[in-house]
Amino acid sequence: MANISEAVGSNNSMREYAKTASIQLGWDSGLIYAQWVLETGNFTSNVFKTDNNLAGIKFVSTRNNPGASPGSEADDGGVYAHYPSVSAGVQGYINFIKANPRYSNVKTGKTLVEQATILKNDGWATDPTYVSKVVAIAGGNGDVNISSATAGLIGSSNGITEKAGRIVKSPIFWIVLLVGLIFKP
Repeated sequence: MANISEAVGSNNSMREYAKTASIQLGWDSGLIYAQWVLETGNFTSNVFKTDNNLAGIKFVSTRNNPGASPGSEADDGGVYAHYPSVSAGVQGYINFIKANPRYSNVKTGKTLVEQATILKNDGWATDPTYVSKVVAIAGGNGDVNISSATAGLIGSSNGITEKAGRIVKSPIFWIVLLVGLIFKP
């Protein structure tokens, strides 16, 4: 994406960005996309337009959000994180989530609703209707099973040894291995 107008011009582009983030985080891409729509007022907020900030992330330091710099002033006296482009804003969102262990439990949710609930309960939002808003925007159609399965194998920053360990722990691996041994040509 070269600029914001290209990204906003096509919600499909933003959905693709959400899928990319989903693979890296193990979160449902519908949850991520709905969160971005809600947080940016459907990609029309000044924070999004000015700072390419998809989720109202505050700037504290580059330590908790590598690639960010101070951006627009927030109403509470803080400063929003600024990213030089939409794609940098997506990566900044991913970096922020990964750098904040409080959100590590979100990927344990087995449905979009469970993940949205965990996200809210872990401190993302104080709005008591946050989960229902996110689910309504997502249309209740999540892909958490797909993103969780691919998150461990594709695009992960984990080492090969860790991936192999997860595969070997999978019951499917053992079933395929046993079937292969039993029906060996």
